[in-house]
Amino acid sequence: MLVAYIWAVFGLYSLMGAVFTLSGIGALVLGVGMTVDVNIIDFERIRQELYKGRSVPNAVREGQTVSFSAIFDSQFTTFITALIMYIWGNGAVKGFATMLIITVIMTMVLNVALSRFLLKLVVDSHVADNHPEWFAVKKEQIPDVSKGQSQFYTGTHHFDFAGKSKFVIRAALTIFVVAIGLGIFHTAKGDGFVKLGIDFASGTKLTVTSDHAITTEDVQKEMETLGYKDFAYQSSGDNSVYATTTKTFDTDELTTLKANLKDVFGEEPGDNVVTPVVGKDLVRNAIILTIVAWIAMLAYITIRYEWDYALGCLVALFHDVFMVLALFMIARFEINTELISVLLTIIGYSINNSIIVFDRIRENMENKKGNLKAEDYKKVMNDSLDSTIKMSLYGSITTLFPVIFLLFMGSNAIFTFNFAMLVGLIAGTFSSLFIAPSMWVFLRSHTKHKDKKKPKAKKENKELLDEYTFKGINA
Repeated sequence: MLVAYIWAVFGLYSLMGAVFTLSGIGALVLGVGMTVDVNIIDFERIRQELYKGRSVPNAVREGQTVSFSAIFDSQFTTFITALIMYIWGNGAVKGFATMLIITVIMTMVLNVALSRFLLKLVVDSHVADNHPEWFAVKKEQIPDVSKGQSQFYTGTHHFDFAGKSKFVIRAALTIFVVAIGLGIFHTAKGDGFVKLGIDFASGTKLTVTSDHAITTEDVQKEMETLGYKDFAYQSSGDNSVYATTTKTFDTDELTTLKANLKDVFGEEPGDNVVTPVVGKDLVRNAIILTIVAWIAMLAYITIRYEWDYALGCLVALFHDVFMVLALFMIARFEINTELISVLLTIIGYSINNSIIVFDRIRENMENKKGNLKAEDYKKVMNDSLDSTIKMSLYGSITTLFPVIFLLFMGSNAIFTFNFAMLVGLIAGTFSSLFIAPSMWVFLRSHTKHKDKKKPKAKKENKELLDEYTFKGINA
């Protein structure tokens, strides 16, 4: 299904005549992660139903039914974000949003509808009836309900997520404090609180290309010969070098400089001049878009779940965004539009993982009655995370693989992009496991909570009858 998904996404993009940019790649990486997550969620829920003693056909039906809400909510919140960015965004943000909308649609069509249809065909053929091992479940792990056995294996390893979350929160706060301290130090030195790229701070970026191999030293030497010593240089492949400066050129000076470089390297350089007004507009638009997207997600999660679930997700998003920014401040990497693409990707990824966790918390809370104490909420958190930890980790690991590969094997021109993506994915995983649910526990423990009307009970009686095994009939 992953191959079909990538083929469909590339096919649609090709039909649209679209061009892949770094923001588009970021959306594609997020899409691959979401695609893998969808299948992992489905199969993990099927396995958990098998551990309860259900037959393979019933486990598949029930697993797909209970997993759909988490899948739909995670995809729909991502779709809301993408739609807002497409409507009000521009440039790289609109390109990111376009790719993300395509990935969400393809995920729901191919990896939800089609994969479930194919699995249903397999199950209905009865070839999988006595083969739980096809779902990585051993027969000795399944109770024999016909003999009155109850579930004795869960496939989980109990871990005190609620207790350990304080260490994750302290580590995050320490990094934030260090970043702010270094920001103040650099401000006192006159270097600025953060290192803004020309996209936000204003300046000029030249893309020097040649029909033969060139290095940053070649370009720097020629620029200094022409009297320009305040440029920074970055290689982009064998035949291209970026030269950036915070200085804004007028048209005549820029034309003369480009003509001189063309005489030396054989091709006219590309240029991107950003004025202070444009830089401020980019910053303002990026902040407004992010806030609007967060408010929309907050509203949807409040409607589908409750306000404390939504606030937990929002705190996790804040953590992920500021973690990436903090490490960029510490390392003094440039903050530019490429980073905005990464942050948008991380927002989408983190909300996916958090909703998977909260969907299970909501499910476990349906059986809780009366006034619960903090310890009760912590137990719900731990039990829910025990059940979803594999979904979160497997999805994160499969998403991290291509990012790590790009980080070490990719071009230097996209190193900061890949570094930010790596940091964001790791931060998003930790926040969904420790910070978002911990915030939920804190809010539940310190506020008066009124239970919503519980949904209609599922048809358990018929389901229970279906689970009994009768020789010669269903076994």
